[in-house]
Amino acid sequence: MIEVVEYDEAWPVRAAAARADLISLGVFDAVEHIGSTSVPGLAAKPVVDLMAAATSLDAVAAAEDALAGLGYRRFEVGMPGRLFYYRDEDGSARTSCTWCPRTPGIPATSGCCGTTCALTRTTPAGTPS
Repeated sequence: MIEVVEYDEAWPVRAAAARADLISLGVFDAVEHIGSTSVPGLAAKPVVDLMAAATSLDAVAAAEDALAGLGYRRFEVGMPGRLFYYRDEDGSARTSCTWCPRTPGIPATSGCCGTTCALTRTTPAGTPS
């Protein structure tokens, strides 16, 4: 069953806190709050989605212990060139983050953390929601 709830003003606060935690690891160039919880006033699944950019996916994988220390667990979704992690809160996925490699020459403030991908939010079978 997919849960959709009214907009929660705590979502951008949670996203900002998660962004600060992730940036403090020194691996990520940028972390952006994306998806429906980033739109003020919009009802959404209560999962804060983040997109982060790193110099390389190998650098993110090397930081997996640090990510685990923040509560993030890796989840395979079959998207080449991306790494997906989620963090449970109260027994369900409440924060998800997708990491993608930075595209040289594209500023971090560009959509999708400065990558040239077009992001489409999907929930493959078995993905925590």
